[in-house]
Amino acid sequence: SYNKVFFVSLVLGVFYAVTDEHHQFFVPGRSPMVTDIVIDACGIAVGIALAWAVKMLVTYCYQKIRSK
Repeated sequence: SYNKVFFVSLVLGVFYAVTDEHHQFFVPGRSPMVTDIVIDACGIAVGIALAWAVKMLVTYCYQKIRSK
C-alpha cells in the first residue's frame, strides 16, 4: 500500500541523512549535527506529503473524468 511506500521512503531518507552526517565527521572543517538530521527529516516528510497530495489530486481528477 501507499502508506508502506511513504513510510519506507521516510526511513530510507532519514537513514541517508544519518549516514551523510556520519560522513561529515571525517571531512575537515565539517562536523556532524543532529539538527541537520532533523531538518533533513522535516524536508523528507514535506516531500512525502506533497507526493501524497499530488497522488490524491491525480486520482480525484482521473475519477472525475472517468465518471463522465
